[in-house]
Amino acid sequence: MSTDSPFAFYGTVIHSPTLGSLEVLEKTIIAVSPSNGQIIHFKPNVAEDVADQILSSLDIPSSRTRRLLHGQFLIPGFIDTHNHAPQWMQRGLGQGMHILDWLSGVTFPNEARFRDPEYARHVYTKLVTGMLRQGVTAASYYGSLHGPATRILADIILEQGQRAFVGKCNMNRNSPDYYCEASVEESLDETEQCIKHIQNIDPSNIYLKYVITPRFAISCEPKLLDGLGAIAKHRPDLPIQTHFNEAEQEVKATLSLFPSFTNEVDLYSHYSILTPRTILAHCTIMTDTETEALASLDCAIAHCPTANM
Repeated sequence: MSTDSPFAFYGTVIHSPTLGSLEVLEKTIIAVSPSNGQIIHFKPNVAEDVADQILSSLDIPSSRTRRLLHGQFLIPGFIDTHNHAPQWMQRGLGQGMHILDWLSGVTFPNEARFRDPEYARHVYTKLVTGMLRQGVTAASYYGSLHGPATRILADIILEQGQRAFVGKCNMNRNSPDYYCEASVEESLDETEQCIKHIQNIDPSNIYLKYVITPRFAISCEPKLLDGLGAIAKHRPDLPIQTHFNEAEQEVKATLSLFPSFTNEVDLYSHYSILTPRTILAHCTIMTDTETEALASLDCAIAHCPTANM
């Protein structure tokens, strides 16, 4: 039997079909297509003799069926809605530092190393392998500012079968010269190249989709935000991600650079960044007005206790 044929699991499945509910489904058959990872058959409470008949009708032999033992169970894969791919090698470093100090002292020097494609390939292979080993089957990734490294990340994700949003960080100010895009035009051009690359390697977007990724307003000149907002309008299929109200130091710095705005909701709305396709990271110091505004815009929030430290 070809390994291109479906494979199946038979045993206990635990999942949460709605917020606040939990189902434990015993003696369940799950058949999966190897070509795209989609479930092609799902049926709980199936007696063993009937399970054999169903698997036979699906042309799935015993060699392609995993029967779970007592105490084993399947759960849906985890989805990481906010992950900085280059930071895999700096996990745990800089705890307790203020966000802008942490960026300049720890993160930017680390992310600058991804200008080397071979280094990027080495780290990103470890990242995706490690994420899948932990059960993270889908993620929304921030890359570094480097287009080639971001394209390598997309290639590795596709090779390993993870699902992901992938975006290169747009950042052309307020970072060291060794880690800062030279111009708005360069940043937007690299973005377009990454969009095209992902579309070429996964035309149906089964596994991959580009995500527009201004790091945050501190890192982007107004003209760059304008350009990214224009891409978002032109490509309404693409998701968007950025950081939002992450820390008091960050908010003060942001509003000092954009004095015509009094809050980040109005700022990002002005540049067409806030849409129903937008994932906003952290959102730790929100006012009621800002929370209500994001709800009305139908934005999503990636709020993780450990990432918010």
